[in-house]
Amino acid sequence: MRAWPCCRWWGGSGVVSGVSYFAGFMRVATLISAGFFVVAGVSCCSSDAVSKDKQEFPVLPKSSASSLSPEAVVRQFLTWYRPKRESFGNLPIVPAWLTDDGDTTDIYKVDFKVAEQYLDAIRLSGFVSEKYLADERTQLQRADSTMRAERQSAGPPQGLEYNRIVFSQNPDADLEKLLRTKPAVTISGDKARVYFPQLPKSEDLRDGADLEFLLVPQQGKWVVDNIRSVFINQ
Repeated sequence: MRAWPCCRWWGGSGVVSGVSYFAGFMRVATLISAGFFVVAGVSCCSSDAVSKDKQEFPVLPKSSASSLSPEAVVRQFLTWYRPKRESFGNLPIVPAWLTDDGDTTDIYKVDFKVAEQYLDAIRLSGFVSEKYLADERTQLQRADSTMRAERQSAGPPQGLEYNRIVFSQNPDADLEKLLRTKPAVTISGDKARVYFPQLPKSEDLRDGADLEFLLVPQQGKWVVDNIRSVFINQ
């Protein structure tokens, strides 16, 4: 499967080997590639510690985005996100994943206090709508319910295996490819669509396939209302 969800947030880094050393290495690789998970400091990754040391993410001045076109908004959002992806990846949204040591009693669950820190940072960027944030919160709730219901205690957290901004498990490389791709833009009334197709060259094929950003006006400017990966056969 080339696209969403990439079951290998949020490529193959989702695979867990039976060899403990390799499993630990691959687990870290998955964490680095996901948009939500921590990659270091397992011993100090409690939600209290994150809360006390809450990271500060720069906010784009609202005035600079007030007259941007839909395409410019998406490009600035991705540009804003690029240097922060690793910091977002240091947030322990699913703490038990970090200590996946074979203890089947340590069931995966979402730390919603930490998740709200992530959503607050995205909100403060000024590039997304409240509906977008609500939808992301719903996705976290669904993932939490699935992990609890299936009593997951090993492997990549279900529903959160890929990056939720570029819909890929190779977000750094795919983000760069997105930024050099010319999207198709359509505007109909109060809705805009910014569509990034796959480029014909093999080196430009993204893990997340085609990517679509839907935008709506909010407080006098375009904001991202939804992001979704689009399969060729859809």
